Amino acid sequence: MKKGLVLGAAALATVALAPVAEAGSISMKGYYMFRAQSVDGGLVDGDFVTNGADDGDKNAWMHRLEITSEYKASEKTHAHMKARFVDGSVDGADSNVLGADSSVASGGLTVKQAWFETEAYGVSLKMGNMPLALNDKILLNHDATAFGTFLVAKSFGDVTVIAADVKVDEGHATNDLDDSSKDIDVYAASVLGKVADVNLQLTFAALDGGSGATTGGAGAGAALSNVEGNWLALTASGALAGIDYTATMIYDGGVDYFGDAAGIQLKESDFLAALRLKGKTGFGGWSAYGFYAGEDFNSITDDNMGWSATWDMGGPGGTDLLGTWAAAADGGNSYLTANSKSTNASSNMWGIGAGLSIKAGGWTIKPHVDYASLVEEDLNGDGAVTAADALFESAIAGSLFASTQIDKGTTLMVGGAYGSFDEGPNFTTGTEEDSAGYIEASIKMAF
Repeated sequence: MKKGLVLGAAALATVALAPVAEAGSISMKGYYMFRAQSVDGGLVDGDFVTNGADDGDKNAWMHRLEITSEYKASEKTHAHMKARFVDGSVDGADSNVLGADSSVASGGLTVKQAWFETEAYGVSLKMGNMPLALNDKILLNHDATAFGTFLVAKSFGDVTVIAADVKVDEGHATNDLDDSSKDIDVYAASVLGKVADVNLQLTFAALDGGSGATTGGAGAGAALSNVEGNWLALTASGALAGIDYTATMIYDGGVDYFGDAAGIQLKESDFLAALRLKGKTGFGGWSAYGFYAGEDFNSITDDNMGWSATWDMGGPGGTDLLGTWAAAADGGNSYLTANSKSTNASSNMWGIGAGLSIKAGGWTIKPHVDYASLVEEDLNGDGAVTAADALFESAIAGSLFASTQIDKGTTLMVGGAYGSFDEGPNFTTGTEEDSAGYIEASIKMAF
């Protein structure tokens, strides 16, 4: 590939797919993963509340079969696809006594990503549903599917410039493709370069909701149109004294709603600062992080709290223990609701954590401890912390996982996580959960 195309992909942290194939050929890779999991304490519903007879506990078998493929027409031109053939619970029965149950497909075939890339006149082009990540996956991070995107990238020596139009919503629920006023887009421009030994990424992103686009919930309007926002982000990474670091600063210019003559500022401007560190030891390695997000901060996407396995496990049925807690901690209020914070897990939150990676025989053992707390508990700004405000105040949690290779490309992992949550003024004993945890065992075969 030409340098511009390679840097364009790296700049947005597009996930690695199949190894580069020979021209005119197809390459494939993938994995099968089976997970047995027992969860206790509200993580099933994702809001730490009970729901009648459903006490938020589960015992389940989950699995996933995922295949990624790349077709290489030439050195410049590629097409990619990621598909999941199985992604859900392990069930299915056909019995005279029990009757027919769901099929083994557990959701059936789903194309998660599909995009095309090429190079024309020295400019890299990408288009389709692709995974994207900006500024350490905090400003923008792809979800389990992808973003509809048109992207161009051009390298000027050691500097790469990228511009992208990310289609967040094409006509909202109506799927009204012939009315552009209903579109919601994110326009992003990013510059990557290196100064001395420091890798830098500077990004400006703007959210633009058309006059006919509707989003959000209660508050300043049940269906809000003309919602706009902008962000400026800087990420620096490198190594210093044997320690790898990644530092990110994001300024959120606020979210405005122009659905009426006056206009309403739904969210004021705020910022996020984050630092990740990692290094090596004689028995493996260590990692640490810290972040602070102001009470009005919002990133473009909320799938960005991958600080540790305690925050985000990933995989089929993956339990995001602290990620789920953080999204619910301020009462589950939407940032589009008047006098509220956000369901975004990175909003109104600060946290720290550290972990180890220990090599012992054929095993890799990873303990991790995390602490997180709200920045502001007085959500409605009336000067008093009352039952109308935060659901929780803080959380302390930890995870412990051990993995070993039981065959070529096949890994066994066992472990779990547990968190204890400090109750806030809006906490209701007997309804919300003040702790949660899970244990699990999984086998993953990569091919």
